[in-house]
Amino acid sequence: MPPLRRCRRSPVLLLASATPNDNEKNESPSPQLSEDVWALKPAWCQPYSIVGTGLFVVGGAKVVGGVWLALAAAAAVSVWWWAFLIEYPVAYRDYVRGMKSSSGSGEVAEEFE
Repeated sequence: MPPLRRCRRSPVLLLASATPNDNEKNESPSPQLSEDVWALKPAWCQPYSIVGTGLFVVGGAKVVGGVWLALAAAAAVSVWWWAFLIEYPVAYRDYVRGMKSSSGSGEVAEEFE
């Protein structure tokens, strides 16, 4: 398996070349995934930007189309918030915990192959 590296400006793990040199073969640390999904996301995908965008959409719908359009937009935004602010972080945390428990050492195992 090629070693994993982090991009300089991003916490995203990247696969290095398929043929590591001799120095990399001996000092390849196992990756640790954070249970905090928001640590991996850019600014436009943080909870504050998701909430702000939803409020902007509902407010814009109220101005443009009145109360009924605002209520329809609020229903759609509520589903969006529930999916991305509640369900997704819980599912990601459970996934990372499952990966850590399946490897036994607290490290993420074979998932990056």
